[in-house]
Amino acid sequence: TPPTPSFVHLHLGIRSDGLSEQALSSIHHIVVPEWEKLTQPQSAAFVSVPSLLDPSLAPEGRAVIHAYLPATEPYEVWEGLTRGSAEYERLKA
Repeated sequence: TPPTPSFVHLHLGIRSDGLSEQALSSIHHIVVPEWEKLTQPQSAAFVSVPSLLDPSLAPEGRAVIHAYLPATEPYEVWEGLTRGSAEYERLKA
């Protein structure tokens, strides 16, 4: 089976007292710095705040965040790299 492009899912619990009214007004958010580059590597992040729909998911003053970075990063870029190596750290910067 050929490898698929890389992707990342983050599930986080955060303090919600610093979230803006805009962030609290919708469960789903997308960050795309340049729309014309949407399908290029490292071009978008999708974020949802499910605790806005179900407050029982997080204690008072906290929120649950799910962030997803789509599979637009070619696996070949990372194949064979050792975590912590100079090349790995350069790519992570």
